[in-house]
Amino acid sequence: MLEGYTEDKSKQLRGVNHENKKTVSTVIALALVCLWVMPLQAQEALLPSGISEDEIGEKIEAFVAEHKASTTGLSVCVFKKDRILYGGTFGWIDVEKQIPVAQDSIFEWGSISKLTVWTAAMQLSETGRLDLAADIRDYLPQNFVDQLKYEKSVTMIDLMNHKGGFEEVVTNLMVKDKAKLLPLPELLIADQPQQVYAPGSVTAYSNWSTALAAYVVECVAGEPYDDYVHKHIFAPLQMADTDFMLGGNDKNLDESVWKQTKNYSNKGQPLSDTQVYIPLYPAGALAGTIGDLVRFGQAHLPGQDPTPFKKVTTVQQLFTPTATHTDQVSPINAHGFWSLNYSVPVWGHGGNTAGQSAHLLLDRASDVGLAIMTNQKGEQIYNFTLPELIFGPMQNKGETIPKGFYVSARSV
Repeated sequence: MLEGYTEDKSKQLRGVNHENKKTVSTVIALALVCLWVMPLQAQEALLPSGISEDEIGEKIEAFVAEHKASTTGLSVCVFKKDRILYGGTFGWIDVEKQIPVAQDSIFEWGSISKLTVWTAAMQLSETGRLDLAADIRDYLPQNFVDQLKYEKSVTMIDLMNHKGGFEEVVTNLMVKDKAKLLPLPELLIADQPQQVYAPGSVTAYSNWSTALAAYVVECVAGEPYDDYVHKHIFAPLQMADTDFMLGGNDKNLDESVWKQTKNYSNKGQPLSDTQVYIPLYPAGALAGTIGDLVRFGQAHLPGQDPTPFKKVTTVQQLFTPTATHTDQVSPINAHGFWSLNYSVPVWGHGGNTAGQSAHLLLDRASDVGLAIMTNQKGEQIYNFTLPELIFGPMQNKGETIPKGFYVSARSV
């Protein structure tokens, strides 16, 4: 192409004087240089933070080295839809026995597990079996929810937005006794909370309402939620190393493998009695490898394969905001995926259990995702600061909060 370009230009130069030839030749030379340089510049793909994709590994490793003193175990992966940009494991799953973190180490998802509920609901919605805007009582056994205070219907969209109006309950949130792992509908009835807000009016995080949404999926699909997720999410995404920790009813992971990863505080001190079960398991009982969490994240980035959905439009709909801040513009939530503002808006969910913390973040505009898994309770450095290396500085949440006294809407 360059030869043709030069030949065409030389024909146009015939009949001009020498000085003009020199001037035009210089322009042509500069143009040719630009044609060579521009592709080289284009090859340096940048992340939203401005750091190049090729350099992100060095940046992450330097960040971990800076915080090594308070780090126990960490697995981190930066990815795009079709490839891994960087994956690294650091520290120990068992400090005392000096067992290092590996790619096949098992970490707890915590509340990232909730994203499988919303994914399942979207699957049933795209086939017309579930109306996200319908009263959830249309799908539940008669009088299953009997603590409703308001006449306004509770919809799946309300549950996705954590706007069902239910107070939080701590009964059976985490237990050590496997005997308390009862069937999901029994637990939902036994632990049913009060409805303290009108549906759709207040964002109040609720584990119980997420588990209720999972039971709606169970009723519509006609199979236990655990089975549904394995068949319709894990299998098509080839997530063979992730499972709900259900005390012996595991399908992909043996309980002993999960328990090899020991738990520590955010300062690195060992924690005892923190390997517990989560009875309302759809809300937070998943555990698995970093590779499987990445596969789940990749499935929600733009593109055809792999995806848990039959239609491209379904995942596009999923990331359409369903709840906004009071400015009516800044998104809070999109069908269960929370919004965070770094230098770009990202979607995802964090997870915290009795002894571990994790995060999954997706920037669909740049097709970049980040998965973080740690065996430290309430860990903040990696779960909230490290993402700035990928997505840029964390920003204001979209609205100015006036001075005053506040009470959490997540009331107990």
